[in-house]
Amino acid sequence: MLLSSIRALQMELKRRMPERTIGLSGNPAAPESAIVVAELRLGRRLPPSYREFLSFSDGWPRFFENADLLGTGEIGRVPIGASEERAMAGGRLLPFGADRAGTSFFAFDTRVRPGDGELPVVAWVGGLGLDCRCFTSFLATVLQLCRAELATARAVEPAQSAAVSGPNSAVSGLGRVG
Repeated sequence: MLLSSIRALQMELKRRMPERTIGLSGNPAAPESAIVVAELRLGRRLPPSYREFLSFSDGWPRFFENADLLGTGEIGRVPIGASEERAMAGGRLLPFGADRAGTSFFAFDTRVRPGDGELPVVAWVGGLGLDCRCFTSFLATVLQLCRAELATARAVEPAQSAAVSGPNSAVSGLGRVG
């Protein structure tokens, strides 16, 4: 449900801003065998919510703010900076998303694992740091950020229209006889 809601908002944002780079759909689903192979490579079981995502979509290019959600072949493998590398070297962070510019980075915090098997998420999106209880709450946060972006786009449109058709514009004087 969250993914389809995010996709619907992103489609509306893309309609309003065609120049915006965004992936409007994820990759085909990962088979259970690919998820198991990824877990064996990582040496740990993935959180149930991310396993569910992978069974729906084996990664999602340009999911949010040009950052990809990583599929079974990429999870845990992203180019990172020195501070993230130190945290990962200690086994703390398991990256599941990033952009190529290094401004957005999504990772599971492996230090804590609640009884439900989920892992907390830490994310950096264009300088904004986020902490979420799990992947599902991360998706809910992305949904809220998309809603806020769409509300801003809607608010800007009337202001831009008023500037174009204001009292001093050539269009407003076309109907006057004088």
